[in-house]
Amino acid sequence: MALLHMCMEEGIQAAAAHVNYHHRPSADAEEMYVRQYCKDQGIQCFVLNTPFECSGNFEAEARNRRYDFFVKTVKENGYAGVLIAHQRDDVLETWLMQQERHLMVQCFGLAEEMEYEGVRVVRPLLDRTKADLQQYCDRNGIKYWIDESNNDLSYARNRIRHTVVADMSEQEQIQMLKDIQQANAELKDLRAQAQKIVGKNGIVLADYRKSLLEVRLAALRMLIGSSGIKADQSRAFMEQLDSICVRHNDFDQQIKAGYELVQNKGVMQIFCEQPLYEKTYMYAERLEIPFPSFIPADKEQSSLFAASVQESDFPLTYRCFRPSDSIKMRYGTKSLHRFFIDRHIPLYQRRYWPVVVNQNSEIILVPGLGCSRDHYSIKPNLVVL
Repeated sequence: MALLHMCMEEGIQAAAAHVNYHHRPSADAEEMYVRQYCKDQGIQCFVLNTPFECSGNFEAEARNRRYDFFVKTVKENGYAGVLIAHQRDDVLETWLMQQERHLMVQCFGLAEEMEYEGVRVVRPLLDRTKADLQQYCDRNGIKYWIDESNNDLSYARNRIRHTVVADMSEQEQIQMLKDIQQANAELKDLRAQAQKIVGKNGIVLADYRKSLLEVRLAALRMLIGSSGIKADQSRAFMEQLDSICVRHNDFDQQIKAGYELVQNKGVMQIFCEQPLYEKTYMYAERLEIPFPSFIPADKEQSSLFAASVQESDFPLTYRCFRPSDSIKMRYGTKSLHRFFIDRHIPLYQRRYWPVVVNQNSEIILVPGLGCSRDHYSIKPNLVVL
C-alpha cells in the first residue's frame, strides 16, 4: 500500500494487483480494503482470489502463483512491468537464508531489477526498512495488515526475521548490506569469466575442465538458468554436478523433474526430457515417427535405415530402446547397448533410440545400425529416417 501511494504522489500511473490465498483470518478484509481504496482513488485493481491448495513448499508455491498472476496481468493489459515493495529487511532475510542453505543464486539478497517470464520486475524500496514504510503509512492514513503467519517460526524466513535480523543493530545491518554488495560484485566477476566458456549451444566440455572450480560452478549455474529452471540449487548439488562433468565423458544427470544436464558431442547442454513412445501398425502404411529422430538422414547409408517386411511381420511396433534389446544380424547377434558404445551415442539419446519390432517380438530394424538378417534385401520396402 505504501508503494502504491508513493506512485500516486510521484504521478506514476499504476494499477494494483492483489492475491488472496485465503490462508489468513484477515485475508478477506484485506482484499476488501484494497478494492475499496483503489475504487476511491480511481486505480484499476486486479484480484486473484480463487482457492489456493499447496502441495509442497507453501512459500515457494505462493510466490510462483503471485508472480505468475502479476505477469499475466502485465501482458494482458500492456503494462510496462511490475513494481514490488520488497524492503531492506527482506534483503537481509533473503541473504541469511541463502547462506544457511548454501544456495548458488543469480543474486545475493534481492536484485533491484530482474526479469520474470519476459516481464521487467523492479524493487524500488530496497533502501527503506519495514519500520520506515509502516511510519509512512501511518503519516498518510493508509491501513496495512501484518501477516499473522509471520509469527510462525516453523518457516525459515520467520525464524531468521525474529531471532536474527530483529536483534541486529543498525550498524550491523549496514555492514551486512556491504557484505552482500561485495558478494554480488564477486559474483558478477565470476559470471564474466564463466560467460567466456558458455556458448549459444552449451559449454564445451574441454574448456569447462580447464577452468577453476568457482568459474565452472558459475558457468553451470548460467547454463541451468538459461533453460528457464527457476529454483536455486545448493552448492553441494552443484559441486556434485561439477564432479560428474569433470570425471565422466558421458552423462545424463537430472537437475529437476523433466530436465537433465547431458553431454552431446563434447558439449554440455540442458535436455528437456520427453515421454517414452510406442506405436503399433496393424498393416502396411506410412510410419509416422512419434519422436524426433536423433539419426541424420544420410543417403549413402540408406541401407542402415531400411528393411524388407512381409505381411507375416505385422503388426509392427515402433518403439524406443529397452536395455535388453538385441538384433540378429548376418554376422551374429548384436546388443544395442554395444552398438551405442561403439557409435559413441550419448546416454540421454539412447533411451529414445527407435527400433522396429515384428509380431514375434523380434527386432527387425534399428535405424543407424541396420536390419535383421531375415529382413535384408537389395530392394527394401520399409525405410525409417
